Amino acid sequence: MQITAQANVLREALKPHTHVIEKANTIPILFCVRLKLKKGRLLITCTDLNMYLETDCDLSIGDGDSDTFDVCTNLAPLLAVITSMKTDAVMIQSTNDLQLVLSAPGVKCILPALPPSDFPEADLDRPWLYRDESFDNGEFISHLRDVLDTVSTEETRYYLNGIHWLRDKKSSYMESTDGHRLTRRIIEKEDGLHPVRVSAIMPTKACKVLSAVMPTAIKVRTHYLEEKDKAGSTIARPEYIKVSGLGVRLLYRLIDAQYPNTNRVIPDYGPSATSLTTNREAWLEAAEAAMLFNKSLNRQTRYGRSVKIETNSYGDTEVSVESIDMGSVRRSLRITANNVEPKQTYKIGFNSKYLLNTIKACTGSTLTIRQEDIGSPCRFDDGDDNTIRIVMPMRVE
Repeated sequence: MQITAQANVLREALKPHTHVIEKANTIPILFCVRLKLKKGRLLITCTDLNMYLETDCDLSIGDGDSDTFDVCTNLAPLLAVITSMKTDAVMIQSTNDLQLVLSAPGVKCILPALPPSDFPEADLDRPWLYRDESFDNGEFISHLRDVLDTVSTEETRYYLNGIHWLRDKKSSYMESTDGHRLTRRIIEKEDGLHPVRVSAIMPTKACKVLSAVMPTAIKVRTHYLEEKDKAGSTIARPEYIKVSGLGVRLLYRLIDAQYPNTNRVIPDYGPSATSLTTNREAWLEAAEAAMLFNKSLNRQTRYGRSVKIETNSYGDTEVSVESIDMGSVRRSLRITANNVEPKQTYKIGFNSKYLLNTIKACTGSTLTIRQEDIGSPCRFDDGDDNTIRIVMPMRVE
């Protein structure tokens, strides 16, 4: 069986799969993509056993038995050969002795193939319930990117290695935390609420793949089973999410765990809360100066990793980083300070990396840091009511 496709179109359809296939693997079929014809289109599929990515490619020419074309081959050499071909049309032929022949004027390449029966399939034969949601203008990917920076990378708490997406009768939001920072993005959608509570933890790798290969996700389908909890209430246990875009579809397995109740660490600020307000650029310049100084410190240096913010009731503020071995750097700025006791200095400390990344994530022109009392979580408020950013402070002397 043979087909003919445009080399540039086929190349673009193959590139997204490089984000899914792992470079270090012990199972040969997981290095492969599956090429299968269906209804006159070439479907290209790969998997790492947790994700299944499918792209499609238009064909310029196909023979009468083209729907029987089905073969698996290693992605790396296939993509290298397609990229090296300068011609428009590439003829692809599968032989009975498990070989894939790629031909173009003056070029012929033979690649080994594996039988399609070896390719693993997703477990979607169970009696799944599912919920479909639609997003416009890349909203779904935008929400993922808003909270992706605070996902934990520590494997000891694997349930934090992803983005938590909660939908129920009252709210719909995405959030992530690494135990030191938290970001929550509230989703305002008419169809965003769900009669049954659906709590899904989307793995970090799947979120990064979505962000890289599917900037305009259109449809999101959650596959779940309904169960009864100890109180007799109906809850949903999601296992897969399928995201579809233009010519790209990604099915991925969710993390099987319960996400911690982060509402307990989001403060409900009262009138006595301390707030420090100035324009975002001033905060950013001070945080960047502190970060540059920290990068210059020797790795053996024990001190100097925290940024200290000191202010008085008049708004005279100093942002500083100190190191016993390497000296210090100080940056002065003027802010509006509320609920700071007269003739006293209000002090608060942050990890320099967390402070800088949080300020960069804010989009408003004005930025306010709020804290209920010493040692409590701090909220970075840039005027966006749909985004909550929390950073745990560090102890300062």
